[in-house]
Amino acid sequence: MIDPDAFELHTVNNWENSNAEEQMVIVRSNQERARKGVGYWNEWTAGLRRWADGNSATACIYFDDSKWCSNTNFRGFQFHTQVSFLRSRFVGDRARMEYVDFSNVVFHAEVGFVDATFTDVSVIFENTIFQGHTDFSHAAFKRRHLTFANAKFLGDLSFESAKCRDCTTSFAGVEFRGGAIFNYTAFSRSVDFSEAIFTGSQTLFEEIACDRLFANFAGAEFSARVNRFRHLKLSKVDFRRAAFARNVVFRDVRFQGRCDLENADFREVLNFINCTFELVPDFNFVTFKQPPHLATMCIPWLPIGNCDAPNTEAYRALKQMAKDVGDHHHELKYFAYEMHSKLYLDSTSKTHKVGIFMYRVLSDFGQSLARPLAWALLLFVFTAVIQWTALAERPSFPHIEDGWQLSCKRENEQMNPYSAIARERLNAALIFLPADKTEPARVSTCLYGDEGYKPFWFKVLNSLHSLLSAACLFLFGLGVRNRFKMK
Repeated sequence: MIDPDAFELHTVNNWENSNAEEQMVIVRSNQERARKGVGYWNEWTAGLRRWADGNSATACIYFDDSKWCSNTNFRGFQFHTQVSFLRSRFVGDRARMEYVDFSNVVFHAEVGFVDATFTDVSVIFENTIFQGHTDFSHAAFKRRHLTFANAKFLGDLSFESAKCRDCTTSFAGVEFRGGAIFNYTAFSRSVDFSEAIFTGSQTLFEEIACDRLFANFAGAEFSARVNRFRHLKLSKVDFRRAAFARNVVFRDVRFQGRCDLENADFREVLNFINCTFELVPDFNFVTFKQPPHLATMCIPWLPIGNCDAPNTEAYRALKQMAKDVGDHHHELKYFAYEMHSKLYLDSTSKTHKVGIFMYRVLSDFGQSLARPLAWALLLFVFTAVIQWTALAERPSFPHIEDGWQLSCKRENEQMNPYSAIARERLNAALIFLPADKTEPARVSTCLYGDEGYKPFWFKVLNSLHSLLSAACLFLFGLGVRNRFKMK
């Protein structure tokens, strides 16, 4: 006959040497003991701890494979030794608001909820203290909500491969003094780490499976030696007022919604490696020791942001970040985005908008070398066609098959009239370049007659050609300067 009150039954050695029937007796006796209330429980566990210390034994309270139905109350319990809820099942009535309450509990040693399941119950660990290693790996929380608000994990926490299905999860105000590992966890509802403090060896959020996840880290403090977010998809994330005292790495993270970084403080190195933003991140009012390298970030061109407000300020902050790290390519890119977004600002005057539009069309905001040259060539051809059309002799009706003819107005002039038009266009386009002073006179006499009188409208055409060509060449020179980072 097994005496369930004998402390000897609650050692790790005895558990490992017991058969399944004996283990079931131990678990049921522990369940009955827990149902007697907090006073009885705390007195018994304190006695178990004293006995274990006096006999140099390792005690553990086992609830393995136990089943708990309806409301389960552990509020205020003290677990002075190790405790195991391996594969335990906590089941509530879906039609009623039932709970499992571990609030204000103190786990003085290791505790394990490995493979435990919580179905249709609200799980409460508010103000709970975990002094040893805590293991929730592969635990499943289905429906209702899970809260660890203001709990303290003084040892390492493993939440690896846990599943929170249709279950909002809160770690608000939690203090993680040991490692906090959330790798491979599945969240399908929002998760809250606001005001949480991470001070342990590592904080890992890797390979998390999430669906429409909103993650709230507002006011959180990251002081762990390793802080890493990897392979996540976040519909929205809030890092307002978050403080990162150590290096932090975001790798292969897809930010599918807004990434709020207002007043975040990155005191060491921040890296976004292969990260994709579907909305433009706003780094205004963010404090950096060193801005991240934008080359590793995929940021879209979206002139209009949240609330139909242009992203001008967001792109200006990105431009300044690129400048601070010497990333000239992205500095130009986000300058272009900033300028373009000003077209959507009500405060931008119509004249300014026209200038911005022309700057974009002619040179892609100083980023293109081909555009200004193409426009200069098009201008050359266009003005040449106009000049040829005005000077060519139109055929009479009986001789219309002969087409329009163009010939020199000066007899015995060896200059080809088409060559003369090309030279006049070149002289207009490259007015600032030195040329033979006699050539303009020869061109004029060929095109306009012996006196070389140039009609007023041709003077206007040449002046416009000179002005616009100078603008194109200036923009080409600006593109060369920007391309080769010349000052």
